[in-house]
Amino acid sequence: MALRPWNDELALGIASIDAQHRDLLDRVNLLHDQLGDPKAAGGLLEDLVDATMNHFIAEEDLLKRHGYADADGHTQAHSAYSSALVQHLDQLQAGTASFSQASVSALMDGLTRHIQADDKACVAFLKSKGEK
Repeated sequence: MALRPWNDELALGIASIDAQHRDLLDRVNLLHDQLGDPKAAGGLLEDLVDATMNHFIAEEDLLKRHGYADADGHTQAHSAYSSALVQHLDQLQAGTASFSQASVSALMDGLTRHIQADDKACVAFLKSKGEK
């Protein structure tokens, strides 16, 4: 059962970004569904880290290419979320922590907050530059 399914409140109206965000939410939901299987959860977390990093690179490139004034601030927000993801992965791989419902919920909350606040703050700018 999905922790938080994709919904219109998360849509930004820029197809490439929405598709990536939807994929990230799907990955977090899948991780949630596999919490009972530590090996599967570890692999899914690795995939989530990779997909998140690739999304952040694409989004940062888009912002910088169009000259978004707060591109550096947006990159810092990405770095904070990425650090949390990598820390979870490192702890899981080292056997110093397990992945729990609370951990997955925190990842989902961080992702959706970023989309609804930081990313939505960029939308009008990106659309004014022709992004659809």
